[in-house]
Amino acid sequence: MKTLRRHRLIVAIAALGLTAAILAGVVGGYLAGIARATGIPTTNPLYYSGMLADTAGKPLSTSPQTIGVDLYDAQTAGNKKCSTAPVSTTLTQGRFRVALDSTCVAAVQDNSDLWVEVTVGGTSMARTKIGAVPYAVEAKRVQEPDCPPGYAKDSTVTSFTLCAKGSDQMVKVGDFWVDRYEMSIVDSTTWDSGKCDGSGTQYGTSSDDYPTTFPDSGNWSAKLYACSISGVTSSASMTWFQAQQACTLPGKHLCTNGEWQAAAAGTYDPGSYDGTSGGACHTNGSAVRKTGNAGSTPAASSSCISRFGAEDMVGNLWEWVDWWGQAGKSWMTIDGAPDGAGTAPWPSGYGDGKDATSNIDGMAHNGSALNPWSKGMPAAALRGGNAGNGTEAGVFAMRLYHGPSTGGSSFGARCCRR
Repeated sequence: MKTLRRHRLIVAIAALGLTAAILAGVVGGYLAGIARATGIPTTNPLYYSGMLADTAGKPLSTSPQTIGVDLYDAQTAGNKKCSTAPVSTTLTQGRFRVALDSTCVAAVQDNSDLWVEVTVGGTSMARTKIGAVPYAVEAKRVQEPDCPPGYAKDSTVTSFTLCAKGSDQMVKVGDFWVDRYEMSIVDSTTWDSGKCDGSGTQYGTSSDDYPTTFPDSGNWSAKLYACSISGVTSSASMTWFQAQQACTLPGKHLCTNGEWQAAAAGTYDPGSYDGTSGGACHTNGSAVRKTGNAGSTPAASSSCISRFGAEDMVGNLWEWVDWWGQAGKSWMTIDGAPDGAGTAPWPSGYGDGKDATSNIDGMAHNGSALNPWSKGMPAAALRGGNAGNGTEAGVFAMRLYHGPSTGGSSFGARCCRR
């Protein structure tokens, strides 16, 4: 017998002013996905539930009420992703439950950044952010426990666990997932609500052409997203901050050093392949090769695929990981500061240019041509090697002298999620 699972997302919504029939009050609700021992629901597996109360907080007794639910991709204006038509709903001590329309179920599956707006008797409530993943145990998730929410398992692949959401592909490694390919940083059109199959713009394929709205500091004003797509040249020239935000915005995270190491296990490393005809790791060339050319068999001499199905973790591009340390020679005592007492600011453009580091007794490359070494800057780790590293590339290769503000032309990354 399958174990009963239930996860809830609690949402509190302040009314903007209900009709006189139901007074002014508060709507509280949750989205719940339920898998039952007797079977998994195939339609409307998500519900919006809540309670109507009067100004004194007493559950509303006037029943039924006409309640509808709309989902948007922004707090104000934006695009309406779906509508669940208003329906006469019985209240039980003020509480109600509305089954979401199938289009809303699909919207929840395909989006991690939604706002919910409830209408009661034709009056619209203020939108509230869905701040968690309400479909964590929705029917599709229960059927596909090997994949993240919204992704489906590719049963034609048997040598590792491949999960796909549109063109975005991840593979399972223990208790987490990693992008199958090095990231492509794209705009919202290509990202296409997580499907990564639109016709918009990809950045970083031939130059550092990221827009000013997605700056080196990661302090974006317009979103860009990391996609794991086959058949494209992976993005490069990104700073650590840009890579981190590109992973965060689609609901993933920049892989930690430990996650990267686990996912790279078994990647065959001949150390001298130029990558021109696909297959083995690209470690003896110059141009970045396109994704999906790493061969077909995990952990084989004819491929650059880890035992878990992650491709090109050796060679091609150095990959940022979520780990900072310190590197370089001592400067504190040279400058006359007591051991551990020296401070140094981040470069201008990172905060107000005065954010200080303390007790980082080393130097890191900041990417500048004139004054490339910054005292007291932490070094962010790069893993795996690039297309020109030859035998120095590999699953244990690490570079630790670039600061997270550096955007080298051979620097890429990939995302993970749990």
